[in-house]
Amino acid sequence: MESKPAITTSDDTVRYRRRRRYPVPSPKLQTRGRYLVVAFISVSVLVVFFSSSVFLIGLGDYVN
Repeated sequence: MESKPAITTSDDTVRYRRRRRYPVPSPKLQTRGRYLVVAFISVSVLVVFFSSSVFLIGLGDYVN
């Protein structure tokens, strides 16, 4: 029974690759990709900012 889902997943990947060649779903995928990239960059910048601020506050308390 474990071999059947593997075959279905391979068929799904082949179908997805075939669909990817058509020009209709490509703009949707590009917009989703751009949105995900922008969201990931913004989240990473916020995380770095908060972590650096917490580190600087802790460093200031340690020095004082």
